[in-house]
Amino acid sequence: MERTKRAALMLAALILLVMLPGGSRGEAPGGEEFDAEFRREFCALFYEIMAGELGIDASEPNEGLLSAIYGAYDDAYERASEALTASEDADDGTRSVFVTSGGIFYHSVPDCGGIVNATEMTQAAALQRGKLPCPVCVGCYATPDDVWYHAISNCSGMQHAQLRPVDEWKAQGKTACPVCMQGSIRAGIPTETQVFCAASGRYFHALSDCTGIRDADQMNISEAVSSGRSACPRCVDPSNVYVFAVPDGPWYHTSAACPELETNCSCVKANIAIKFGKTACPLCNAGALGFADGQ
Repeated sequence: MERTKRAALMLAALILLVMLPGGSRGEAPGGEEFDAEFRREFCALFYEIMAGELGIDASEPNEGLLSAIYGAYDDAYERASEALTASEDADDGTRSVFVTSGGIFYHSVPDCGGIVNATEMTQAAALQRGKLPCPVCVGCYATPDDVWYHAISNCSGMQHAQLRPVDEWKAQGKTACPVCMQGSIRAGIPTETQVFCAASGRYFHALSDCTGIRDADQMNISEAVSSGRSACPRCVDPSNVYVFAVPDGPWYHTSAACPELETNCSCVKANIAIKFGKTACPLCNAGALGFADGQ
C-alpha cells in the first residue's frame, strides 16, 4: 500500500512538473511529438509500478490497467491545466477598468453597452466602491462543476470560482444564478440582501456557518424578518452584509426595489455605506440589521 501511495504521489508530482513554465506541454522541445512521447513513457513506467503492486506480469500488457492509467493521466493533466489557467488569469487589482458614478459594474472597455463619461481607475479601486464585474465585457464567476454562472464570486458559499466571459459559461451549458443574477444578466446583483437561516433558528445570519449552524437556507432578508427572526449578534456585522445605496442618497437599503432607492444603485458592504454617512432606510428592512449610526 505504501508503494501505491508513492506511485500516486509520483504521478501527481510529475504531471505538475511538466506543467511548470518552461517545461509545460507545448513549450517543451519537440512540441506535440514530445507531449505524446512523454505520455507514453510516463504511463509505461507507471504501469510497471502498478503491475508489480498488483502482482500482474508487466511483460504482458493488461489493457484494463493501461486504459485506467492513461485515463488518470489525461484527467490529472486536464485538472492541472485548469488550475494553472486560473492562476495565470488571477488579477492583482492593478489593471485599468472603467466605471460610471451610478453604474453597478466595472468594465474592461469605456463604451460597453453605450455607457458614456466613464472614469478610468484600477480594478482594486472599483471593487472598493462596490462595483461588480460587468458580465458582458469582463465576465461572470463559476466553478467547473457548477450549473450556474454568478455575479458574485462567493455566492452561496461558492469557493475557487473562475472569472470567464459569460458566453464561455453559456457554451458549457451554464445558466444565470437565480440567487445573485435573478435569472437575468442585466440584473447582475441580488434584489435583496441575502441571509442564512437554520430551520429551527431564531436568528438570521450573514455567514452560512456561523457558530456551527448546518444546512442553513439562503433567503431574502424580508423572508427572514417575516418569519420572526432577528439579526444574529455574532455574524450580522456591517463588514459581512451587502446592502444597496447610491452615492448621493442618505440611506442604505436591503432591497434594490425600495421606493426610496434610485434604479442605478450599487451593491456594497454595509460598512462602506456607513463610512460615507448613510443610515438605515426607514422603509425597507435595513433597520432589522441593527447597525448603529456611524458604526
